[in-house]
Amino acid sequence: MWISWALLDLRNGAVSGSANQAETTMTASMVKAWIAADYLTRFGMSALLSPVIRDSANEPAWQLYNELGREESIQRMIDVCGLTDSSPGEDLSMTLMSARDTVRLGRAISDGTAAGNWTPWLLEEMRQVRGRGDFGIRHAFAPAVRQTIAIKNGWDKRVALGLWNVNCLAISKSWVMAALTRYPQEWALSQGAQTCEDLAAGITFPRDTPDEPTPRAAP
Repeated sequence: MWISWALLDLRNGAVSGSANQAETTMTASMVKAWIAADYLTRFGMSALLSPVIRDSANEPAWQLYNELGREESIQRMIDVCGLTDSSPGEDLSMTLMSARDTVRLGRAISDGTAAGNWTPWLLEEMRQVRGRGDFGIRHAFAPAVRQTIAIKNGWDKRVALGLWNVNCLAISKSWVMAALTRYPQEWALSQGAQTCEDLAAGITFPRDTPDEPTPRAAP
């Protein structure tokens, strides 16, 4: 399994993570967080946006991506969010991003750079992610804390390459974390989901107050 992760402290901008945090992988649906932000700032609200974030719905995501100019939207993400490793791919899910660029995207979503006045709405939608896409980083936290963490995960079995891409982006009040994985398609989706969760469980997160909960201990 290939694993890369990064953690950004929103209080001071410091980034820590794995030695390979600058290496890129295909985002799968994780990049839909940017697609929503880009659409909101350019066109405003659409009924398509909520299912794209909450349910990772593909058909409306592709509709938005096409309206945004496809690769032009990814280039805007790179420019607006100050990304240094990322590039457009052959399609939306094949966008290439590194872990450290993913937390930079998360910071841009958190501080309003990505979505402007729509930031509170987008973050709340990301807190409402449900169903198959609700896994990974925030599940390292107790339920009361978990519901305060905004997420957008991505997963895709790429049969032509024989690989899974399973990636997680999580945004809290004082930090942003990315965990990216790539591994053989014979394994289960749950392998990547659990890896992202276990990475978060083993990290000491920035805290605004001494009594802010930390993740559960790794098993």
